[in-house]
Amino acid sequence: MITPVFSVIGTKVIARPMDDNIPTKGEWPGGDSVNSFLPSHSVVVTLSGNALYISGAACGSPVAVSINGIGFIYHDFFADSDANNIMIDLSSAPLGVYSLHITNLLGGYLDGSFNL
Repeated sequence: MITPVFSVIGTKVIARPMDDNIPTKGEWPGGDSVNSFLPSHSVVVTLSGNALYISGAACGSPVAVSINGIGFIYHDFFADSDANNIMIDLSSAPLGVYSLHITNLLGGYLDGSFNL
């Protein structure tokens, strides 16, 4: 079953199909930080075609996303206001295995891997 979720990123409206969820391990948003009043977030990472979608990463802090594979490196920062709906275009990435690392300034981190 495909359930589109519409969100605004920059000036684009994107439809987020629920295809392949990528399991991640770590802690989010950072446990015993000064902002521990924030509820625990459920960050979902989904790969759909040539796009990686990250939802639910807003945590009161900017979020950094790194993707590394042979012949491809991606790194970017997202403001907290944009971190609930991140879309990364991987159409220029070669086929292969990639590692994913998501962090925030509260000490939170999530790690995962996926295949293109």
